[in-house]
Amino acid sequence: MTIMQFSQMKKQKNLSNIVEKNFKKSS
Repeated sequence: MTIMQFSQMKKQKNLSNIVEKNFKKSS
């Protein structure tokens, strides 16, 4: 796995975490 792929995965993970938090807050 390349460093770019790794950083992209980390970004996506962070994004989904944020979305999850916001979703729980709004519901």
